[in-house]
Amino acid sequence: MAKPKWSDSLARIIRDRHGTAIETRDDARAYILTLPALRQQRAVWQRAARLLMDGAPADEVTRQIETALSVDGELPIE
Repeated sequence: MAKPKWSDSLARIIRDRHGTAIETRDDARAYILTLPALRQQRAVWQRAARLLMDGAPADEVTRQIETALSVDGELPIE
């Protein structure tokens, strides 16, 4: 199986509470890089970054980003 590309889609589009869409691996990478340093250093975001760098499956990356956003209170209230 080939290593995923940065342009590959996640398992589903994720939106934070501000409406920012995270659709691809590159969107996820960019989102993490724009977080304040203290948030980037949290274990949930470190795990998300590691999964991206390791080329983990899209569903695993997606779940981890959703978990990190949830921990940070950044998922929209439904």
